[in-house]
Amino acid sequence: MIRRLPLCLCLAAAVLPLRVASAATSPDLSRMLLTDKHAILVAPAETVAGWNVNRAAWAPSGQYVLASRVYLKLPPIPTGTPDFQQSLVLWDMEQRKATELWKVVVGNDQAPHFDWLAAGDVAFALAKYRPTRPAGQAVPPQEEMLRHWVLRVDARRGAMKPLFSVPEQSELLVSPREPLAVVFSQNERLLRIVRSDGTLLRPVSFPIGVDLGLPRWSSDGARFLMTSYVVPDSKNAVGAAAEAADYALDVRTAQLVKQATREKFREPEANSAATGELRLRQTKSVVQVGNSHQTISPLWLEVAQKGPESSVLISADAEWGELSPRGDAVLFLANGAASVTSLVTLPKELFIQARQKALQMVALSNGRQLGLAAIIYAQKHEDSLPSADQPVAGLLREYANADSLYEGFVYTFPGGKLTDVAEPSKTMLGYILGPGGRAEIFVDGHVTWKKDE
Repeated sequence: MIRRLPLCLCLAAAVLPLRVASAATSPDLSRMLLTDKHAILVAPAETVAGWNVNRAAWAPSGQYVLASRVYLKLPPIPTGTPDFQQSLVLWDMEQRKATELWKVVVGNDQAPHFDWLAAGDVAFALAKYRPTRPAGQAVPPQEEMLRHWVLRVDARRGAMKPLFSVPEQSELLVSPREPLAVVFSQNERLLRIVRSDGTLLRPVSFPIGVDLGLPRWSSDGARFLMTSYVVPDSKNAVGAAAEAADYALDVRTAQLVKQATREKFREPEANSAATGELRLRQTKSVVQVGNSHQTISPLWLEVAQKGPESSVLISADAEWGELSPRGDAVLFLANGAASVTSLVTLPKELFIQARQKALQMVALSNGRQLGLAAIIYAQKHEDSLPSADQPVAGLLREYANADSLYEGFVYTFPGGKLTDVAEPSKTMLGYILGPGGRAEIFVDGHVTWKKDE
């Protein structure tokens, strides 16, 4: 899904970056990309979550970003164990608003883990959580102490809800297809299936004597696969290789069965937005000042189609970046902060028309300034104007010194006194070339636009 604007707003978005407010400034197209069909305006970045973000990810709908943070509380405690604060931050693209859904103080820098479900703008997180203590209760019972919990994030409501506590070493894996996740722990020897609404299905026990590893999903996302390595427990089997077998948990029926054959790992899916009109590219550069040097990683947004290279700098030094699922924004992590850069798309022909109009306005305005500079020059040089074979640009720079004023400027006046010109309003001083025509400058200082024939 590409974000589009109404016609009037598209024109404004196309013209604004051209800086036509400054008549002496040439159009700045450094924040605009042109594809075969569209013109894309790259907006300034907005902060999703501040420093010490360890992970951020798009919701499948592309409207939300969830970010996890863990950082040392300030000021640090001078003695004893330092405190770290964990938090989850939700960013809404439509509302342009960040909400801190949850935070807790812990004694280590282990970050919370989360993943979005395949649909529905719902995410599950595995993190530390302490239930609210009932009013007037001096000592919380064991179940209300800080423990690992599975948390459910409902992005559309901007809310987080704790579901259930789990052992310390639990893992959470979200299905790539089905609206559910599996939570499991080797120590507890249980598999829990959690549906998108937070419903917990009947726990499934590991088979006795089997250790499950290499957790992964089948290609259809309906079976949770794990590989068991069993070493023969026999004195006669010294040096024998471990036997490997796959077990599959059908998440629809909650049945765990041993597979007859081994199943390959599924390849991670590519970001579909990156295979459309746009793609992200990260480069490496070395910045040196004196004897000091630093390697940075600029992140660029560029047109994916073949043709002249066209790029816009997203971040001068980013850890990573990702296009949104609907292709209307870029999420990136830089200097510990997660940020989003919005992309505004409008029809290419509309942008070209707006750009041409803006360039014409620049040419007309520059022409007026050069016409005025010529008149001032004549007043200070016995009412005489230079001839076309003289270095006119150098002569007029005392009165109009911006280099951009002389781009495309052609001086045609043969020279002589102003008082000798019979019709100043019809006698050309020169012109400035522009798209589809030229801005003609007359001796009396007025400027008109003439289209190419």
